[in-house]
Amino acid sequence: MVVFTKQEADAIVQRMVGSQEFALRWWDSPNYAFGLETPENTWRQDPNQVWQYLCFHAEKSGVL
Repeated sequence: MVVFTKQEADAIVQRMVGSQEFALRWWDSPNYAFGLETPENTWRQDPNQVWQYLCFHAEKSGVL
């Protein structure tokens, strides 16, 4: 069950990459963490996988 929304996830992505434009690119770019699927496609199938990825990297970078 997803507790967080896509908008909340996107807000974290924007803080991590610095702008809405770069966040849009992140969501639409193949990512090795998701087997070269885009984060957008992965979110549709398993939002918790993307959320866990974001939380891990946001904590490491000090965003969260």
